[in-house]
Amino acid sequence: MAGKAIGVAFSFDTPFGREIAIVESDVTVVASGAICTPALLKRSGLKNPNVGKNFHVHPVVMAWGYFPDPSPDAWPAPEKRSYEGGIITAMSKVVANFETSGYGAIIQTPSLHPGIFSVLMPWISGIDMKNRMAKFSRTGQR
Repeated sequence: MAGKAIGVAFSFDTPFGREIAIVESDVTVVASGAICTPALLKRSGLKNPNVGKNFHVHPVVMAWGYFPDPSPDAWPAPEKRSYEGGIITAMSKVVANFETSGYGAIIQTPSLHPGIFSVLMPWISGIDMKNRMAKFSRTGQR
């Protein structure tokens, strides 16, 4: 039958180079709501102009670190606070057009407020939480 999916072909990188794999199956499922579903459907030749039109997702991964003790020439300046100002405080379009494919991601960094920071920290002990919160003003996150 023409146009029927009979499996999936994909590539992946290994320490020895790029490998190509083919998995044949009677049923092939494209998960609705997955990040690359609209791109996959369009690349598969689906002509419906509504594919991906209303797809909105906001996956978030957070990482943070502490700046050393403030000094007079520190950046950001001691009077600056990461939780004051705009909600989205940084944005990168470096991978927005990944390998000139027309597909990719825009990475945005939301501001980190003390309340949000406190509930994201793993609970170890009261003194540990106190120490982490005492360093909050020197915390940078991405």
